[in-house]
Amino acid sequence: MRWRVLECHGKYSTIAMFLGLVVLLALVNVQLLSGVRHATWDADGFFAPAQMFVADFAQAGRLLLWNPWTNAGSPDGCDPQYGAFSPICVTFGFLTGGTKTGFNLYWLFIWLSGGPQHSRPN
Repeated sequence: MRWRVLECHGKYSTIAMFLGLVVLLALVNVQLLSGVRHATWDADGFFAPAQMFVADFAQAGRLLLWNPWTNAGSPDGCDPQYGAFSPICVTFGFLTGGTKTGFNLYWLFIWLSGGPQHSRPN
């Protein structure tokens, strides 16, 4: 006996499945998107401020090379964790600005790309 769970034909079914996944991810994380919940651990303490910092530079039309406010000056652009030269990080920063909502959208995009999910109540 052959099981047919789902048959996909053509590019429209692939697009429909992707959009369904995006809607499902948004529905499951509606509390994160509305601000009721927020990122935890490293995402809250390091990556959110780092992405917002990169976003501020992107909106000013610059790339983050040097951070004069940390450790009496630090070459943060050389640290790959900042994503200062990542086209995805810089694009999200340019479009959403250095805000918590912008970071949450960037974080959801990373989840959609295969990253982990962690959130906690405020």
